[in-house]
Amino acid sequence: MLSLLIYTYLFSFTIFFFGILGLLFVARSYFFVIISFETMFLAINLNFFMFSIFTDSILGLSLVFIVLIVSAIEVVILLSFIILVFKKNYMFDFYSSFKNIKN
Repeated sequence: MLSLLIYTYLFSFTIFFFGILGLLFVARSYFFVIISFETMFLAINLNFFMFSIFTDSILGLSLVFIVLIVSAIEVVILLSFIILVFKKNYMFDFYSSFKNIKN
């Protein structure tokens, strides 16, 4: 059981690291920034879930539920932003569309 916990934490750290790399190297696109945040939330949820299984408590699962609520709110904000861009420009060219929103 301990080896499963260690492998899961290593996998979670790798997912979180890829999310940080996405924030650092693709920071000019809002869409990829949101995807990077979602990747980091996935890694955090995996850590909380394994904590809950390993300690046999409900605390980790309740924290997973709270992080999922925050993640769902973030997705709703992203989708409303995409609808705003589409209504204004009638296209999904992200790089040129975000420049037009500022004007």
